[in-house]
Amino acid sequence: MVHFLGHYFEPSAFWCLVSILGAGFFALVFYIFTGSRKQAERIEGKVDVLTRQVGQMQAYFDGLPTSEPAVKVPYEKGMAAMEACKWDEAIGHFKEATKHAAGTQLVALFNLIGLCHHTPGRWRQALDSLEESARLADQFGDEQGRAIALGNIGLIYNDKGEPDKALKHLEEALAIHREIGHQQGVASALGNIGSIYSDTGEPDKALKYLEEALAMDRELGYKQGVANDLGNIGGICKAKGEPDKALKYVEEALAIHREIGYQQGVASDLANIGLVLKNVGKHEQAVPKLVEALGIFIAIGEAYGPRQCLAGLIRCEDELGRKRMEELFKKAGLDGEAIAGLLRMIDQMRQ
Repeated sequence: MVHFLGHYFEPSAFWCLVSILGAGFFALVFYIFTGSRKQAERIEGKVDVLTRQVGQMQAYFDGLPTSEPAVKVPYEKGMAAMEACKWDEAIGHFKEATKHAAGTQLVALFNLIGLCHHTPGRWRQALDSLEESARLADQFGDEQGRAIALGNIGLIYNDKGEPDKALKHLEEALAIHREIGHQQGVASALGNIGSIYSDTGEPDKALKYLEEALAMDRELGYKQGVANDLGNIGGICKAKGEPDKALKYVEEALAIHREIGYQQGVASDLANIGLVLKNVGKHEQAVPKLVEALGIFIAIGEAYGPRQCLAGLIRCEDELGRKRMEELFKKAGLDGEAIAGLLRMIDQMRQ
């Protein structure tokens, strides 16, 4: 077993995760080799966007929890694997379930497969699975399943840098959710549309959608939705140069995510808090937030968040120096092995 940042990994799984991180190093190379702070901030801002979206994709279960054993057993195994962030194992179980499923059960299973591909950053496979879910939903007249698939497809297009396609899919999903009276779906679509407008530099329009989503999620008592909305509003405040407001919103989101035990949300909020603190010159406070977030992101196999955390840590080291960073890592609870591993990551990027 490999011990790293407070988590234990099988050696093969650990090095697989490290290879995922390697894909994100190119963004940091722009900063290191061009010396362009503006370019680095643009890249870092894009990573903020990707991290905030974690948790906003919608799962859909249809009749799977009450299905016949041939479908229910692999479905339950897949859900357990998802809970443990074992994405490929979950996909294998869900694919086994598709061999015996029928009708709208297939809509739900392909949606879940798409979600499992999305978290580790496999956009093409996620898109293929979600498009199949939408096609099957259309075939079987499953309006809710179709709306959820369309909304998730929209998020992937936004990840791919195609906001127009993203908005088209989300607006279509928003219309279906309203038509069938699925209020949680409406709130989710509103929040995701707001996030996209934030990405495209339209903060006022973004806030309108996000505040409506927040009000609906609060009324529904949907805590994860409330936390997502708060985090996105905090992101807009950060972009507008309002760090105190940003911290207020994101810290409230973090408290909710900790309460409900949603680790992806916890990591996202910690990373964004760390970046806000870094931006206002509070580097020593930023470091433990970024370290904790990095450990969670690596443990769950999330593809985008580690890039954000490592970018922030490099900036902190630029200001504080190596010796102080080592002291802060130790203060954050890392042992010697974990500190050495984290410093190696930083050094590899600097080379």
